[in-house]
Amino acid sequence: MDCKKCGMPLQEDSLFCKKCGAKVGSPDSSGKLKTNKMKWLIMGGALAIVIVAGVLFFIFSQRNNSVSTFKNAIQDNKYGEAIEVYVNEIKGDLNKETEVVAFLQAEIGQIKQDFINKKADFNAAASRLEAIKKTNLLTAEVSAAQAEMNDLNDSRVAFKSGEELMQNQNMKGAIMEFTKVIDSDPQYDQAQELIRKASSDYQAAVLSDAQQLASEQQFEHAISAINDALDIMPNDSELAAKKSVYENQNKEKLAVERKEKVEELKANQELSVVETRIVDDYIFDQMAQVIVQNNTDKVVKKYRIGYMGFDKDNYPVKFGLLNESFLREGVAEATIQPGEKHGSNKKWELFESKIVKIIACVKNVEYFDGSTWVNEYYDYWVEDHKDKPLQP
Repeated sequence: MDCKKCGMPLQEDSLFCKKCGAKVGSPDSSGKLKTNKMKWLIMGGALAIVIVAGVLFFIFSQRNNSVSTFKNAIQDNKYGEAIEVYVNEIKGDLNKETEVVAFLQAEIGQIKQDFINKKADFNAAASRLEAIKKTNLLTAEVSAAQAEMNDLNDSRVAFKSGEELMQNQNMKGAIMEFTKVIDSDPQYDQAQELIRKASSDYQAAVLSDAQQLASEQQFEHAISAINDALDIMPNDSELAAKKSVYENQNKEKLAVERKEKVEELKANQELSVVETRIVDDYIFDQMAQVIVQNNTDKVVKKYRIGYMGFDKDNYPVKFGLLNESFLREGVAEATIQPGEKHGSNKKWELFESKIVKIIACVKNVEYFDGSTWVNEYYDYWVEDHKDKPLQP
């Protein structure tokens, strides 16, 4: 800038010319000019920024409005609205689809965590997951979360039920419920401790009841009570040992009862075998003879017998012409009056020369009056002798 009067170059911001002393100009007017210019420049820049930001915000909000609508619909359990928005406004837009998937994954995780932390009850959490599932998005993830929540809910229900049963002194039921508590349940360790306590109490009660039953000779009931306990405590050695004791005692009891039953049945034969022998035959080498006696006041019309053969060492022998067997049966039609015997003229096939002794038993009888008799002893007789050495 030069002095307008003498042309001398002036320094910036000079008020007077150093050569001629002339006044250069008014600082106020120059400062105001500069200040006003800067203000307009700043205001213009700011306005431009606001306009650009507004345009960008409008574009961004328009692009994400559908995603927000989708999110709100999911959170409100309006799956129908969510599906419609997804199909019409989101599907096909990779950015929107990515954002929706990320949202749903986070939502599934949060729902599950809220239920685990007991911030949401089961029905509410299940309803939220079902809304997501009905969108047909992330189906596998939703199903996995549902399964996990179902297992945990069942576990919690079982734990609560176990506590109630234990309070009511139903130790067996309590143990069964506590065993349903899964290891991912925070109450698992507590459930295991309660199982140990309930098992101890239940075992003591079962052993006491079983002992009482055994003292009354009710061994089968005692064994049944222990079996019930072993179903839920299979590794309890004390229960298993007691069961073995009662089983042996029960076998002894049953053996005595069976023997008494057999003796009673043998003593009450309506048609009894009184003699057996082996006889020679001119066609066959050997035949069996079985003599029976009618012990009733009725007339026998027909009867069936079973017979077995044994060698010289009292071991059983299979016999028969076409179908060998340790036991043969045959039918005889004969009129046997009360008290009479029959069989001296009746022969039964053997077809085996090794047989030196036979035994026989009547199986059933038909009388002339139309009545019948089935020998209950026959099955015991077969069980005691078939395919077994003959006891002296």
